[in-house]
Amino acid sequence: MMLEPRSRAHDSFCWALRTGQFCQARLLARVQEGMQGQPLQSGEVQALFTSFDINHDGVLQREEAMPLCREAVSLILGKMRHDLEEKKKSLSQKPRQSELQSVAQLGDVLLKLTDSAEERESLARAIFTKADSNHNGELDRAEFVRVLAQLGEGTLL
Repeated sequence: MMLEPRSRAHDSFCWALRTGQFCQARLLARVQEGMQGQPLQSGEVQALFTSFDINHDGVLQREEAMPLCREAVSLILGKMRHDLEEKKKSLSQKPRQSELQSVAQLGDVLLKLTDSAEERESLARAIFTKADSNHNGELDRAEFVRVLAQLGEGTLL
């Protein structure tokens, strides 16, 4: 994961970390900012990992990682919504059939995932399975960093 120059968000995160005023919600908000081109700093990644490592054993078991996987699904759905809106805006006055199909397909997938808790949970399980590259049922720090990078790059699924 490439480190970027510090941002105002990073500075406020560091203050929150030093003073004990941070929470998972703020860390997850930074993950979303990472998806928008403001990559997480290594300290933020470490704090996020630690916040999910409930039993403090240095790895995330499936039960510990699933809230993160569910949040990843939410972030992916948000990006899909944004992409759908951008595609709709970019349609010309006389769109080609392929453009209309592309928008319709994205809309169909988004609708299916948004309406079905079962589909979202299935997607969260798939994210965990993909992230668990050594298939031992838990995520170590390297796997965790990799899944965050893939989420930020939009290559997780």
